[in-house]
Amino acid sequence: MSAALEDDARAESIRMIRDSAAAVAPPGGDLSRIRGLRFQAPGHDPATFRQMGEMGWIGLRVPEAQGGAGLGLGEACALAEELGAALVPEPLIPAMLSASLLAAVGGGPLEALLAGTALPLVAWQERADTLEVPGTPDAPR
Repeated sequence: MSAALEDDARAESIRMIRDSAAAVAPPGGDLSRIRGLRFQAPGHDPATFRQMGEMGWIGLRVPEAQGGAGLGLGEACALAEELGAALVPEPLIPAMLSASLLAAVGGGPLEALLAGTALPLVAWQERADTLEVPGTPDAPR
C-alpha cells in the first residue's frame, strides 16, 4: 500500500473513532453525572466501561491476534481527546495501558479487560514500600 493510501486510511480511522466517541460521550461533559459518581465506589459507571469494551476502545492498541484492534497511538490519542473533552470519568487510559501490558506479557485477564468486565490496573505510581506482599512469590494466595 502506498504512503498516501496509508495516510488516507489512517485519517479515516481517526475520524471514525472521533465520531463514535462523540456519539457516546455527552458534548461538553455531564457534570451532574461526574459529581454523582465521584465519591461512590468504583468512581465510574461499570455499564459505560463495559460499553467501551464492546466498542473495542480498551483494546485499541492491542494486536488483532490477541483480540484488540491493532491500531496506532494517533487513534488512541484521538479517542482520549474526545472523551476528555466530554469529561468522561471511566478509566479508559489506565485500562488501555493495562491491556497493552497484559498483551505484551501474555496472560492475565486480558479477555475480560477487553470486554470491559474486569479492570486490572498497574500500580505504577505507588510507593514501593506500600506494595509489600507477605509471603513468598510461590506461596498460595
